[in-house]
Amino acid sequence: TIKALKIVNAAGPWVDTLRKEDKSQKGKKLHLTKGVHLVIPYNKLPLKQAVYFDVADGRMIFAIPRGKITYLGTTDTNYQGEINNPNTTREDVAYLLNAANSMFPSVHLLHTDIISTWAGLRPLIHEEGKSPSELSRKDEIFFSPSGLISIAGGKLTGFRKMAERVVNAVAKQLQKETGKQFKNCNTKQLILSGGNLPGIDATAIFNYKQKLARQATQIQISLNQVSDLVNKYGTNVEQIIERAYELTTTIPDADKRILTAELAYGIEHEMVTNLTDFLVRRTGRLYFERNYIISIYSLLKDYTTTTLNYTEAQAKQYDLEFKEEYETVMGFLK
Repeated sequence: TIKALKIVNAAGPWVDTLRKEDKSQKGKKLHLTKGVHLVIPYNKLPLKQAVYFDVADGRMIFAIPRGKITYLGTTDTNYQGEINNPNTTREDVAYLLNAANSMFPSVHLLHTDIISTWAGLRPLIHEEGKSPSELSRKDEIFFSPSGLISIAGGKLTGFRKMAERVVNAVAKQLQKETGKQFKNCNTKQLILSGGNLPGIDATAIFNYKQKLARQATQIQISLNQVSDLVNKYGTNVEQIIERAYELTTTIPDADKRILTAELAYGIEHEMVTNLTDFLVRRTGRLYFERNYIISIYSLLKDYTTTTLNYTEAQAKQYDLEFKEEYETVMGFLK
């Protein structure tokens, strides 16, 4: 039992699930739409920068280079299935491949070129008579008679602005009910963990990466590896490099040492509790480096099992969970 003065329901696609339990799902409701991305080798679509283009049905598609891959997205279709497991279908794949091949006639992308895929759900606000792409991306706050405060709609990129709006709504209610005064929300001024970079322009960040790589030659970390880590963790990469130094005596292989240091950082600072956390939710490696995972999986599995003191049952369960995720991203082939 958890008691609180205010409860905010910011559960994304599950917002209406909680509203139903609260018996407050009246009036406006969610309209879930599915978005899918495809990941292909960079040499199949070697873009110099991110691009977007329109397709025949009026939607906009992005193609974004990222290291050794390029990813394409996204679709926007009505979704009625299991909220926990939106999957990529053959129809999703065909739609995006046709769009890319129409825009880039010389690349001739095939489904066999796909390295991985991912699918997600947009918790939009239903509007009668509108298609998925026509639905507003505006977020809304719902107040239920029980006191539950729900926020839905919006876009992932606007999460801090949405948080500001709902926290301000909570503060306004508390101020009215308790008489306490609250300072204005200052989320706009707060720097996220790892965000203390020496400038925001590309040159300053590149110079920072070069400096780190020069300083860390003893652990044999390349500029490309430093760049990848900075892109993920910002200045928190310095903690990963420090950990790699500590592992020099126990892990002689440089690549394995840096990877282990990254996993250790995830466990100690980002609440990683299993390999699905690390390879999917924290780093996206399942999507962007799926083929590489095969060669490092045993190392990571042994480290997490030992460090987190898994029971035999836990180890088997986490292993099964990740293997299911590993197969799901290419499930459209079945």
